[in-house]
Amino acid sequence: MISPRHAEVVNSTANWLHPVLLDDKRMHYKLLHNVVARHKWMRVNYIKKVKSDTDDESAERLVRLAKKLELSVSEVTQLSQMNDVMK
Repeated sequence: MISPRHAEVVNSTANWLHPVLLDDKRMHYKLLHNVVARHKWMRVNYIKKVKSDTDDESAERLVRLAKKLELSVSEVTQLSQMNDVMK
């Protein structure tokens, strides 16, 4: 959501008004369009996921180890998890 206030409005309409007045999806849409959509234009910046190098390196190691042991990657992952539990 754009702001906590908008999230609060949407939450309150969905929880409080929906069972009472807004049994039709079109009425719910019109209410949200008239109430929430009439605000000053704001740009919403989304947070992008940053890939870490350690995930890529560990995945490469798993693939190489699976090739060397002639096992699947999931089997190597399970064996490493079992090894961690045994320690």
